[in-house]
Amino acid sequence: MGKKNHDVRVLMHRAFAVFLTVFLISDVGRVYASRNLEIIPQQGEAQADATEAEAIKLMQEGLQLQKQGIKESLLIARNKFEAALVLWKKLGDKKLQAVTRNNIGGVYDALGEKQKALQYFNQALPLSRAVRDREREAYILNNIGSVYWGLGKNQKALQYYNQALPILRVVENRGMEATTLHNIGSVYNSLGENQKG
Repeated sequence: MGKKNHDVRVLMHRAFAVFLTVFLISDVGRVYASRNLEIIPQQGEAQADATEAEAIKLMQEGLQLQKQGIKESLLIARNKFEAALVLWKKLGDKKLQAVTRNNIGGVYDALGEKQKALQYFNQALPLSRAVRDREREAYILNNIGSVYWGLGKNQKALQYYNQALPILRVVENRGMEATTLHNIGSVYNSLGENQKG
């Protein structure tokens, strides 16, 4: 019985470590950590801090639900992200508005609602450009390309993947660059152009 309890505790600690790692490397986690480094908040920031804390909480909950990938959890995740989006707008945080719109687009894509996904991705794109978040821009371009590929619009998919690729090279995100190259290869393969893919 003691070994079983120990194994459960080890698994719980590992699960928490994985969650903490994912949270800290996510945009929400980085923003949360960087903003909470300030020990003494400025006067008048209490309401903004409460709003930000609520938005972060909603984002975290939405991400956990989105990871489950089942329809019910995706619908609840969408609601959480939409509520967070209202708060990011209130705070004027364009970067996290872009992140949240991208997440909502991802939920709609997973639900098979491709046009709604495109709508949110296309709303996120100019926001990421406005705040010069090149890496997020590339992710969004890749997401748009994936939706078009899912719709069978291969040339349109290639257009977006090929916009994402040089950005990923500039920001040196090799993992996403590899994913985008794979996506490009998959489109060419589906077109029967194996020499390019």
